[in-house]
Amino acid sequence: MSVPLKAVVINCSLKPEPGASHTGSLLQAVENIMGKNAVDVVHIHAAARQIAFGIYPDMTEHGAKIDDWPDIWTQIDAADTLCRLFCSEVARPKRFELLTPRFVVWCSIQLS
Repeated sequence: MSVPLKAVVINCSLKPEPGASHTGSLLQAVENIMGKNAVDVVHIHAAARQIAFGIYPDMTEHGAKIDDWPDIWTQIDAADTLCRLFCSEVARPKRFELLTPRFVVWCSIQLS
């Protein structure tokens, strides 16, 4: 009996609430494909979490009141695949405002 693959998908939408967004819709398609292939998927909406700024693994040890990163990192470290999706719309020049947002999907596969 094989152990199912585990994936963490991180929604890096600029919207603070995990509601409907272009980024979330595209990420849902990725999650559906993974689910159909028996991959256990954990979804994280980064903007809805309190991730402290800094260079240390747990910024609460360096003055931050709250840092969700250690919990997120535990989930990422236990996964076989990490998929992060964000919209690159903020990097677009103003003259291209009428174009649809461009999305970047970044996936990495870690084989044990």
